[in-house]
Amino acid sequence: MTTNVGIVGAGLVGRLLALECLQRGWNVTLFDQDTRAGEKSCGWVAAGMIAPFTELESSEPLILKLGIETTRLWPEILKRLIEPVSFHFSGTLIISHPQDVAELSRFRSVLQHKLNMVEPDNNILTNISREKMQTLAPGMSPYILEGFWIPNEGNIDSNEFFHSTTAFLSAQGVNWLENTKVTSLKPHEIWVQNNKYQFDLVCDARGLGAKSNWHGLRGVRGELAWLHTKQVQLSCPVRLLHPRYPIYISPRANNIFVVGATSIESEDISPISVESTLELLSAAYTIHPGFAEARLVKTLTQSRPCFHDQLPKISYIDDGLLKINGLYRHGYLAGPAVIQDAMRLLENGKQSLKFPELLFEESGETLLCK
Repeated sequence: MTTNVGIVGAGLVGRLLALECLQRGWNVTLFDQDTRAGEKSCGWVAAGMIAPFTELESSEPLILKLGIETTRLWPEILKRLIEPVSFHFSGTLIISHPQDVAELSRFRSVLQHKLNMVEPDNNILTNISREKMQTLAPGMSPYILEGFWIPNEGNIDSNEFFHSTTAFLSAQGVNWLENTKVTSLKPHEIWVQNNKYQFDLVCDARGLGAKSNWHGLRGVRGELAWLHTKQVQLSCPVRLLHPRYPIYISPRANNIFVVGATSIESEDISPISVESTLELLSAAYTIHPGFAEARLVKTLTQSRPCFHDQLPKISYIDDGLLKINGLYRHGYLAGPAVIQDAMRLLENGKQSLKFPELLFEESGETLLCK
C-alpha cells in the first residue's frame, strides 16, 4: 500500500524530504505559506556553501561528519532533477589582511584541533603561495599576502536548486498547497482552519514557523548582498577572517557574487542595515579592487532556525509525525545527510541512525500547534 505523506513547509528541508519520499514511491502533499517558488524561505536566501571543514572552526564535530556525508549525497540528488543546478567543488580559499594574521593563526589552530578529534592526523589545511592565490582569484588585492586553501569543499546555487525542485516536484504530480497557512498539526493530521487532512505520515519542516513546537528554538538573522561585476573572477569561494566581521564571497553564474556573513541574534527580517551593508561591501572591496565598480543587485535577509547547541534535530512521535529543525546556517551543508537519517529512522527505527546525536526524543503531549 502506498504511503501518503503531508509535508508542512516547502523550504530546503521540505523539498529534500519530498524528493526522498518520491524516490520511495510515496504520495506527497506539500503545505506552505509561500508560493511554490519559495522566495521567502531561508533556503532561497542562503549562499549555498558546502564547507564542512571551514565551518568546523565555529561548530561541533557533528557538523563536519554531516558535511562529509552530504558532500557525497548532493551529486546523487541533483542527478534526479529535470533542470541543471550549478554545483562546484573547488575548495575554499581562507585569507586575512596583514594586520589580522593572528586571526588566521587562531582559525587554523582551532580548526586543526577540532579536526584531530574527528579525523586524527588529517592535515586538511594547505599553505598557499601568493602565486597560487592569484590563480584562484586573479587580481586579488596585493596587500593580502597570506592564506591557506581547504580542498573538498564547494557551493551550490540555492536559487537554481529551488527553481529545479519546483519544476521537478510539480512534474511529479505533487499536490502543492501554496499560500496556505497550517493552523495545527499532530500525528497523521494537518489542519488548515476548519479543514482536516489525514496522512499516514506528517512531516513538520517549517523552521521558525514551528517555534511553538520546539523548546529553545530561536532565530538568527543573516544578511547577504548580491554583486554583479565582470572585473572579478573567483574559481572558488573566499573567506576573509576578521576579528569583527568575517565574511565570505561565493561566486555564481553570470558574474554574480554573493557576499555575506552577518549572524545577528534576532528574528527580525526587515531590510539590511546600513552598517551591515557597509561592512560587507567594504570587505569585498578590500579583497579584490574589481568590486569597486560592481553593481549592488539586491540585498536579502532571513532568520535561520537555531537551537542553543547550533545542531539540527530530528523528532519522531507515535509513528505519525516527523519533525526536523535547527539547520541554522548549515542547511545545504548538512541537510541531505539529516534527511537520510530521518528516512532511516522512519524505515528501520532509531537503531539504524548513522548520526544518533540528531535524535531528539519528546512526548507527544508537546506537539500540538496552538
